[in-house]
Amino acid sequence: MVEPQSRRLAAILAADVVGYSRLMGADEAQTLTSVKSAIDKAVKPALEAHNGRLVKLMGDGILAEFGSVVDAVRCAVAIQTEMASRGTDVSEDCRVCLRIGINLGDIIFEDGDIFGDGVNVASRLEGIADPGGICVSRTVADQVGAKAGVTFQSLGLQSLKNISEPIEAFSVLLDGTATPRANRYRSPMRLAAFAVAVFVAASAWWVTSPDFTPADPTKMTQELPEGPSIAVLPFDYLGSDGAEKEYIADGLSENIISALARLPNTLVIARSSTFTYKGKAADVREVSEKFGVRYILEGSVQLSGETIRVTAQLVDGVDGKYLWTDTYDRPVDDIFAVQDEITLFVAQSIQRRTYTTTDYSVTDSARATQGTRDLEAWTLHIKGNASRRRYTPQALAESRKLIEKAISLDPSYSQAYSSLALAYFFEARFGIAKDPAATLAKAADLAKKAHQLEPNNYYADTALAITRLMQRRPGDAKKHALRAFEAAPGDSDAVALLGWVLKYAGDSRAAIPYFIRAKRIYVIPPWWVVADEFGANIDIGDHDAALKLADEWVERGPPAFRAHFLAIAAVPNFGLGNVVEAERLIAEALALDPNLSIQAMRRWDVPYIDTSTPERKYAILRQLGLPDTPPPGD
Repeated sequence: MVEPQSRRLAAILAADVVGYSRLMGADEAQTLTSVKSAIDKAVKPALEAHNGRLVKLMGDGILAEFGSVVDAVRCAVAIQTEMASRGTDVSEDCRVCLRIGINLGDIIFEDGDIFGDGVNVASRLEGIADPGGICVSRTVADQVGAKAGVTFQSLGLQSLKNISEPIEAFSVLLDGTATPRANRYRSPMRLAAFAVAVFVAASAWWVTSPDFTPADPTKMTQELPEGPSIAVLPFDYLGSDGAEKEYIADGLSENIISALARLPNTLVIARSSTFTYKGKAADVREVSEKFGVRYILEGSVQLSGETIRVTAQLVDGVDGKYLWTDTYDRPVDDIFAVQDEITLFVAQSIQRRTYTTTDYSVTDSARATQGTRDLEAWTLHIKGNASRRRYTPQALAESRKLIEKAISLDPSYSQAYSSLALAYFFEARFGIAKDPAATLAKAADLAKKAHQLEPNNYYADTALAITRLMQRRPGDAKKHALRAFEAAPGDSDAVALLGWVLKYAGDSRAAIPYFIRAKRIYVIPPWWVVADEFGANIDIGDHDAALKLADEWVERGPPAFRAHFLAIAAVPNFGLGNVVEAERLIAEALALDPNLSIQAMRRWDVPYIDTSTPERKYAILRQLGLPDTPPPGD
């Protein structure tokens, strides 16, 4: 009776003889004898000792399955250790040597044989293993961890023949002292055992010895967090046409930052801070100390016709180790796939080194791009965002023009709608628009469209939160701000935005921790984040905390608003009884801007939902001599 087909999860071990055709050509009889001996004396005893089932022998190939992936790895170590001790009296050209690949996956079982992608991946991993080595998939490395007494070294993402998606592969560094083996096939040859021990010791030295002088924790400007932390430096553009094409390198860096910001419990330094290194040679030790992070990702982009070359390198600044480097030569339209691969690899590297159980390969956390695969639309969007960040009337108009063109190329580009909404918002907020209310409504409609196109686009939630608050819809604003924060807990803008919404919606006390958290992510925070933390402390009457922030706020704010900032800095001084200093600050503010008034300050302040909150501040300013309205013109 034919046994019916069934599926199950299993660990698959595939092995073959290195250079089998060459060995057969040189001495067929001796090769057959040596291979049979290896199977009888090394492979079969190891399978029996580690609960493996020999599925089939295929001339120079071996296929086995295990119910436990730990058993599979231990079995492979036992086989290669035994093989290393065999044939030491045979010349290297004639010696039988095995490669082994191991995968954990779904298999089809029929008539004693096994089939399926799980088997195919194991076979392809065996093909990229070193002679005498073991190569495993990331799933195997994650499941085994330290349980088999071996160390896994990443080989990066590998494109394997007839496997649709790249597979992250690992080589196994043997630790014979931690791998139990049955006595009946333990080698008595001490010389070979000594050689293995030397190899293990050398490997351990390589793993622990720094590649460069590590960062000095005592010189870090910020405390190193307990969880993972990373700074993504702006990728260098290496082409001669840098002014035009460097946006591609900038966009690549920005998208990776945004994707990594989605990872839970991970500190990802803000783009605005890491981009201070744009065009500069970066010392990774200095970067680690300046930002208070362990990992640094850096790279470069080069275009040649329709081909793009992206080089990326991940560094551990605290341990002084180069963890990974890779070069991607692809058609230029494949830049989005390269982004995803780099982001996924970095996320998984963090996962392995911090022993987190989150599987980033099966979540949206590792997606680097959102909304489009149209290179021209993406580039226009990147340029539009760069213009928007200058916040001048001309720059905002240019930003809208570029982003609208991107949307015309890809009408489903959710993130572009979010960015266009922000451009309109700032035109309304800064009094640039002729009809601010209508412009704000347009911004809200664009943000809503972005959210409809891609509900998981946290940029859309950011834009909706801002516009809904300004439309005096605090419930909706808080809902979307919280969604953005939950989707990207490491995104500095999403964290600060939640604080901003809470503050102006009436809960300044709850807002302050988010401003503090955002400042740690920024490291070099925008002036408005410091300003809003300062204002939130005034709202709750904590004048001591506000005064500690006052100097930083005044000095780092835009020069055009210096008089405004000096006047507000008078409030906590007054609250602490420093009336003389408060009056001096008001006098200095009026000397800088004789037209400064409470009316002018109201025009620029973000409107609170509870209008009584800012009135307490204005009452103090009035008492200190700031006029309600500007002096009449001459």
